[in-house]
Amino acid sequence: MTNCNFGVCVPQDGKTYGDIRRIAFRCEELGFRSFWLFDHLHSFPRPDKDSFIECWVSLSGLAEATDQIRLGSLVANTQYRNPALLAKMSATVDNISGGRLEFGIGAGGTGRSDWSQRLGFRTEYSAYGMDFPEEAAIRIGRLREAVQIIKKLWIESKISYRGQHYRIEDAFSYPKPLQKPHPSVWIGGTGERFLMKVVAQEADGWNFAWNLSPQEYQERLDVLSEYCNDFGRSLASIKKSLLTACVTAENANEVRRALREITKPYDGIKGYVPYALSTSALTGSIDECVRKISAFRDAGVTDFILVFPHFETDRWLTQFAASIMPSF
Repeated sequence: MTNCNFGVCVPQDGKTYGDIRRIAFRCEELGFRSFWLFDHLHSFPRPDKDSFIECWVSLSGLAEATDQIRLGSLVANTQYRNPALLAKMSATVDNISGGRLEFGIGAGGTGRSDWSQRLGFRTEYSAYGMDFPEEAAIRIGRLREAVQIIKKLWIESKISYRGQHYRIEDAFSYPKPLQKPHPSVWIGGTGERFLMKVVAQEADGWNFAWNLSPQEYQERLDVLSEYCNDFGRSLASIKKSLLTACVTAENANEVRRALREITKPYDGIKGYVPYALSTSALTGSIDECVRKISAFRDAGVTDFILVFPHFETDRWLTQFAASIMPSF
């Protein structure tokens, strides 16, 4: 079988930095390739007093604490930070980690914000006094310019940039990232009309989350391939990842018990589908999980980034590493 890369994403909802660090240590011990954090400001589904530690400050701590596992943002929200500042922050994390940063970035998707609105809460943007352009074309235009600025600051000695959304004048950024020419840029998102054009033009990797079947994933890659041709690139030059939940066990009763526990926080939220119940979720027996991973791998996925249940995390990680990873 062709090898797959397996990483772990840990949503920060309700967790301390100590919790996150312990999970990262365990992932490193078990041989997972990468460890990722979300870039949000509120817990979900209800923005309340639950802990939600900030992505980049946490990654800098993990960069010092860990030795081998690669560390990433899934994905940094373009709307939260000036891209020149984000270039400086990410280069710093790459230096602290010894060159282990996976740089994920996105346009600031509306999924979590939309659900906050439906629940009667202000979005993260309005709560923190940040601008949120409603038009996807504007957000994705900002994303394209942000990625161009960040890569230039990572590589060039001094830059000036005049775009529609950002202007940089004689900017320096040192130290440069340790990885050459720069850390891998992963762009997360699903939109075919605007987003995937930016992936084809600027990204080293594309991330999709949650709700595609293997066939639908392949259809999205067919669209991406056409855009790659437009920019003189090969689809093979872009890594392809899937962010998905994983709830697998030896028996069906254990799976059902886990799913009941996972879905409790979403009781009463009409229409919301928790990660573990989405189309792409690796939910079921170990054999079913292996078959589904194989189907996604055959559809084009190179990297699986897994979200495990928020309880008994060590057990789920250990089981996956022992029972599923050796098959790939």
